[in-house]
Amino acid sequence: MELIETFEQAEKNCARFNELIQDMERPEFRTFGKFSRWYYFPKIRQFAPNKYIGFIRGADDKYSKKGHGADTKMRLDDWFDEVPQDSKRYKKLAKMLNQYASDVGKGISKKLASGGGIYIPRGTVVDSSDSEQEYSEGAQSQALITTYERNKKARKVCLNYHGYACKACDMDFEEVYGRLGREFIHVHHLREVSSAGKEYKLNPKKDLIPLCPNCHAMVHRKSPPMPVEKLKRVLRRMQF
Repeated sequence: MELIETFEQAEKNCARFNELIQDMERPEFRTFGKFSRWYYFPKIRQFAPNKYIGFIRGADDKYSKKGHGADTKMRLDDWFDEVPQDSKRYKKLAKMLNQYASDVGKGISKKLASGGGIYIPRGTVVDSSDSEQEYSEGAQSQALITTYERNKKARKVCLNYHGYACKACDMDFEEVYGRLGREFIHVHHLREVSSAGKEYKLNPKKDLIPLCPNCHAMVHRKSPPMPVEKLKRVLRRMQF
């Protein structure tokens, strides 16, 4: 497999990876928990593993075990630095990475702290502050652009109130997949966090709702995101 040649190719692969993991049938989703080296792209506010982003890919390429992860790491070392695990920066990024995995319905490999790592573009500045307030959304980190964290407590309150069925299409993963699908769902912010511009207080029952990965992806195909009620009308029209 051919290695990438530019940072922009890596960033494009990262965006593609995050699209593909919305599909539970894709190998990228199934192997998510095996990746131990994660690369963060501040401009698009997304993580992706080196084994996926380090190779040149076509639009329909699927992740495979072909190619060696050491090769991709060496190429990515041209643009990325590993974050020291004893730093506040690492703790902040690890928290973001674990929340990201939780939103996907997966876990991060235990090898992250032993042989793996978190990498950021060389020259990235991240605020060393590690404070967090309950139900505080949009805790800002100064990076190449402003990034935003998600609050696990707010997610839990939202799902305890609304349940785990999609508010757009009524999909309930546990009903379809049994135990495998239990408590799997994405949480959508009705108020676009990245446009808030500052930390703000939210009501998890009013400002957050559960959406399945497909519906979540569809509302974010528009900027600003499509209102969920409009997506529901689209779905109703498609049924006739």
